[in-house]
Amino acid sequence: MSFSKKCLPILLSACLLALPACGNAEPSAPESSVPESSAPAESSASQEASQAESGAAAAVPSFTFTGEELLPGGKPAMDEGAQPAVFYYDEEFSLQATYPEARCRDLSGVDFSASPDKLLYTTFDSKTVWPDNLPEGFDPQQILDRNRNPGLGVRSLHEQGITGKGVNIGIVDDKLLTDHIEYKDRLKMYKNFGTSEYAMEASMHGLAVASIALGSTVGVAPEANPYYAAYDFQKALGENGESLAPFIEGLTYLLDVNELLPEEDKLDVISISKGWTAGIEEGVEEIDALVERAAEEGILVVTCAIESMEEQCGFSLNGASRDPLSNPDDRSVYCVGRYSSTLNGLAAPMDFRGFASPTGPEDYVSYADGGISWTAPYVAGVYALAKQVKPEITPEEFCRLAMETSSSIRHETQQIGGKPTVSILYNLIDPPALIAALQQE
Repeated sequence: MSFSKKCLPILLSACLLALPACGNAEPSAPESSVPESSAPAESSASQEASQAESGAAAAVPSFTFTGEELLPGGKPAMDEGAQPAVFYYDEEFSLQATYPEARCRDLSGVDFSASPDKLLYTTFDSKTVWPDNLPEGFDPQQILDRNRNPGLGVRSLHEQGITGKGVNIGIVDDKLLTDHIEYKDRLKMYKNFGTSEYAMEASMHGLAVASIALGSTVGVAPEANPYYAAYDFQKALGENGESLAPFIEGLTYLLDVNELLPEEDKLDVISISKGWTAGIEEGVEEIDALVERAAEEGILVVTCAIESMEEQCGFSLNGASRDPLSNPDDRSVYCVGRYSSTLNGLAAPMDFRGFASPTGPEDYVSYADGGISWTAPYVAGVYALAKQVKPEITPEEFCRLAMETSSSIRHETQQIGGKPTVSILYNLIDPPALIAALQQE
């Protein structure tokens, strides 16, 4: 039994994914050679009392950065890393779901012969146990390896030595498993602002964005240096809806650290897989001010926020899907994915992605469906490649070239059980073309 190739239009979901991870890896002890940093000073008791009396919502965090977090020579110190996630799924595995969930499941007794196509849309990981009689054409390891390819010709740039080496990428996201082999040898800084028990467990979201941006086998810029600020996702939910306070805290920390770093270690780009809209979340003015502060320091902040990206780059981010069995380097197989509703967007791969898993330091996970969260680190990684080729490149020049060298794709899309339709994927990023344009200058 063989599979047919289809490009599945994916339903809308939030930019910030919060799917729980699963696993049975034993918690790993922090490396003894990694010193623990001191926490920034908290807001004063008088400030807290004033906020409580006024009945104000959660205040935007403020603290005084002292530099005590830096090691001799100006290197940032590290917090203890997050531990492997230990969530389990109790619900029964079902092929009725649009995207069946198979992470950490024992499926050795499941008969897939009646629904072979559904396997292509299954989320699975290194700990999934498969039956021996899988349908012809479905090789989990082969699919995982294919989905780990950043695609769009990025690996052809790696073969030329264009890997983002020497470029520094800041990331503000959920907890990271600091000893994952995708980035552990290059992790320059890790600061965990979380305080809850959950905040000590690694997150699928954090590992995804880190490995997409700069993972050694998954990433767009596999030799770039990560500087990571981890927030507590529970804080990000807030008491009255989504809160930007944790993102403000993390971005402030990265920018404060950056001011104290030697020139060669200063941040070049920051990736934040979060969107915000004035009047919806609290703290929009504060985080926009931080993005402007970064711009004044020559740092591009790539986010899922439409207005923020349009202000910085003249475009927002869109997501691209593709045929599940197709070659990720073939531009013609990409089609409109979620969050591709605007003509003024730059599209990057979003669906059918494989990346580091929070279940263990050598584990990986393959997702059929993605989110706009995966596009921000991708674009940040491309910026790192451009920065290596042309160290003096500015965010403005990069954004202009990224759009000028992109191309639109006309694609026939077929939904499972539906009629084929023709759609146009606007402005799909083209990393080799962008780099070629820089090299010709």
